[in-house]
Amino acid sequence: PKQSALGGSPRAAKANGALHQRVGTHQLLRRGLAGDLREIRDHAHGDSFKYIAWKATARRRKLMVRDLETELVITNQIVIDMAGTTRLGTIGNTALDVAIEAATSLARAAVDEGDRVGLVSFDSRIYSEIKAAEGHHHYLRVLDKLIELQTIVDEDLTDVTDGELVSAVADYLAHQEAVDVRLERIPVLDDPSWAHIQAGPSGELYDLKATQGVIKALSRAVGRSKDKQLTPNQTWSAVKIGEQTAQVMADLRRFCRLRGIELPMVTSHERGVRAKAMAAALHRASSGRRADVIFLLSDFVGYLEDPKEVGRALARARRGRRRVVALMPFAPASYPLPKTEVGAEVAAALARDEEERFAQVQRRLASQGVQLIKLGVAGNLSGLGHSLARTSSRAA
Repeated sequence: PKQSALGGSPRAAKANGALHQRVGTHQLLRRGLAGDLREIRDHAHGDSFKYIAWKATARRRKLMVRDLETELVITNQIVIDMAGTTRLGTIGNTALDVAIEAATSLARAAVDEGDRVGLVSFDSRIYSEIKAAEGHHHYLRVLDKLIELQTIVDEDLTDVTDGELVSAVADYLAHQEAVDVRLERIPVLDDPSWAHIQAGPSGELYDLKATQGVIKALSRAVGRSKDKQLTPNQTWSAVKIGEQTAQVMADLRRFCRLRGIELPMVTSHERGVRAKAMAAALHRASSGRRADVIFLLSDFVGYLEDPKEVGRALARARRGRRRVVALMPFAPASYPLPKTEVGAEVAAALARDEEERFAQVQRRLASQGVQLIKLGVAGNLSGLGHSLARTSSRAA
């Protein structure tokens, strides 16, 4: 994320006491005797009679009163689409870059306000989830997970052959570790070493046994590092690999995750898959611990293929006075500037198509009571989180 979205250190918030004591930034309306029951206690001098718990009084045969506590901590859930279509465009200004910066700004605003924030990411399935929590350390966890979305290596989400995977790792080793795993000579046809040789996309031959040995040695070195942020632990084991995938290819994918080597993503799925994944992510965000506000960041490619599936998920997400806000990165903002007259005409046509799709999605979501906000170029979103946080606290 851009530095503008990170800001400085978060404002210190009181970390103990009741919720209404440690968070006071949200001006929430308290109607009548509304609130969560904190305890039932003996009546004390000065307690209002309207707080008397009559059933408890009859049971104990002495006056008992209710202590109520108003929930001032807001739980925000960020649902982010990390599909291959969000990665198209100018490097550093793709739809995913814009979404990550917006999510960073939203998470930062939640931490500044002393609120809880959770994260769910999805493509053709739910990819990752962080349960809602609060505090600067939790914000760093969310930020780390957002950065990880740039380097997806799971086999079902990436579009890369074995040769391309080996070539990507070999290029990294050559440039970053000064290790060349290419074969110096071509073995004869009946040489058994062919079982450990992989051809790259341009015809290069790579020694898989040497490659696997190098990456394991490097991974062990990282594991011995004192910096816990670099330890493979869950990162090394969380990569989704097919059952028939060779062990060396599985190790290469895990190494790509560990070192941040980008692999091309799948950009097209069967009809309705993306919509079902979006619906599943919304269900996940709205289930479990209460979520007051859900932010959905997506390019909405595939949404119009099955809007009813997402509509049911949105209806469930909005139950209990929850608020859902949708944010859509505007793709033409990430296109490179055209240099020719033909290029300008093409860019204008693409922009018109995108505007029309945005309008269609906006109408669909409006029928569900969901606001759709258009996001522009990355780097201008630092104030987005706090502006939406203020709006959400008034609506909660």
